[in-house]
Amino acid sequence: MSDSNTFTKGINTDLHPKFQEDGTYRFALNAVLETKDGELPSISNEAGNSACSINFPVNKKVIGHALTETDEVIVFLYDPAGQHEIGKYSGSNCQYTSIVIASCLNFSDKYPINALYKVRNGCDGYIYFTDNYNDYRVMNITDVFQYLGDGALICPKIEFSRDYTIPNITLDTIESNSAGALEVGVYYFAVRFLDKYNNSTNWANVTRPVVIGNGTYSYLDDDSTVNMYDGGSNDINSDYYVKPQQKQIKFTVSSADNIFDYYQIAVIKRTTDEGNISTVDVLQPQPWNGSTESFVYTGNPNDVVYQSALDDILNDKIKIKKVLAHTFETNRLFLANTSGDYRDYSKYQRYASKIKTEFYKPLSGYDEVDNKTRQGVYYFDEGSLMEDEVYSLGIVYVFRDGTESPVFHIPGRPANITITGSNPLIGTNGVTTDGASWDTGTTTVYGDNISTNLRWKQISTAAAQPHAGFSYIRGYMGYHETQTTYPYVETCDNNADGYWGRDYWNNLIEPYNTAIRHHRMPGAEIRDSLNNVTNFKVGLLFSNVSYPANENIVGHYFVYGDRTFERTVLAKGAFVPLEVQEGEGVTRRYEFTVYPNNYNGNYNGGSLAPADFN
Repeated sequence: MSDSNTFTKGINTDLHPKFQEDGTYRFALNAVLETKDGELPSISNEAGNSACSINFPVNKKVIGHALTETDEVIVFLYDPAGQHEIGKYSGSNCQYTSIVIASCLNFSDKYPINALYKVRNGCDGYIYFTDNYNDYRVMNITDVFQYLGDGALICPKIEFSRDYTIPNITLDTIESNSAGALEVGVYYFAVRFLDKYNNSTNWANVTRPVVIGNGTYSYLDDDSTVNMYDGGSNDINSDYYVKPQQKQIKFTVSSADNIFDYYQIAVIKRTTDEGNISTVDVLQPQPWNGSTESFVYTGNPNDVVYQSALDDILNDKIKIKKVLAHTFETNRLFLANTSGDYRDYSKYQRYASKIKTEFYKPLSGYDEVDNKTRQGVYYFDEGSLMEDEVYSLGIVYVFRDGTESPVFHIPGRPANITITGSNPLIGTNGVTTDGASWDTGTTTVYGDNISTNLRWKQISTAAAQPHAGFSYIRGYMGYHETQTTYPYVETCDNNADGYWGRDYWNNLIEPYNTAIRHHRMPGAEIRDSLNNVTNFKVGLLFSNVSYPANENIVGHYFVYGDRTFERTVLAKGAFVPLEVQEGEGVTRRYEFTVYPNNYNGNYNGGSLAPADFN
């Protein structure tokens, strides 16, 4: 047994040994503190090594390890047969214990594993490991069961930046409820996923505005049974003060994701008299079943966990995939030489350029839009794009890992294509009555004091297709071009069609030559004369939507450009999303997100809207 002596003043070699001060020592070989925390003022000999025969699995190779705070060591085993393994062995009894075996660990003996061990929450042992070959991963080895499904490891659950299917919010209804306490104003909702330790995804899918007014609400299409909304103030000192409404907002959260334990709702509120965002309330997490959950928002302050800033909702976290080196310092994890998925976005635009866009006017089941602009039902079912307005449209691709692409421009149609429909101001059955070209004809003037004689600059040259027997009017959008041409953008794959590619009609979009084309909605003159309906809600129909191959794209949504500073029609009414269609006879709901030029994101605090994915 080694001697144990008490030394309170440490080593001292400055004095002659004859005058060595009590509580100090001059020399120590293989000496360590008696305890690892150093709270005892004594040292002892360092423990030595002893031979240990470890029962590692046969034919598996150790390619990495991590030391724990005890005598246990976490080891990573490569298996040529693919059954890779993580386990631990104890130095006190020379025993090896398997933690998890899974082929999806995808270990390679050519890529050694660099691993760290960290105790969190006082008792949970975590391993962080990287081989710069697989995505960076982390696992709580104290609670491995959370990563298992039917007894097998679900590898996406141990990814540091988890791949997931973005959740979607579908607004259902507004209901009267005595438990409701909603202030009058406008509400938007966002959603995210969390695991059992509150590790979260980005916030996703800020919804379109939901209006709560002062008045009784009944979710019916019949005008006679729905009281109009009245405005009001939530300021108790205002002459227009109204009490919180006994209403609740009901919606559905859906996703195919099954690797998270909870979902969480954030509520963006505009309830001030000035119309500014008043608060961003983050609500209590709710259990997630991996498919669909219904949620009811009543405005109860007890449901609020904390209040956030709008930037925290709109900004995305950086997606970290591979890591070359890592370390802990002052309880913080530092990662070096990180990287994410590489995507050649230069080829995406060629797919967006081929999308065909048509207008869409349903004929049945809807009353005139103007009758419902003050009712709650308007914000669910009766919204409309503006007739005769010019829209800049784009598509956003959604990836398997939960990230999204930038917006890619969808060109408007070329001028003077073969028209098989009609426009009362131009012609019938695709033939212009004045004998001029459909879009660029110059022989007809539609009003006084018009400064240009090009037809597309005077009116919307949209054309309705024959619709007998159908419940909608659809057709080509009106032609519109800007004074700017498409710029040159260099590509990575040197494709012969360049960055912009070809449009739906196979016309090459040439930089510096082709004018930038947008989409003009039909005017009020295109209507259902058979049923004498003159006012419709107007939507869009997209077709010929395809994805670049091998890019892990799981969905998409469409956006339109912010027209705050570039409006062609002023004071035209509410700018609200609506139902549209994609493909022949296949109904889908898409919402259009305002995408302002001054914000590199998907949403804008001034006009938020959701997107339902394919």
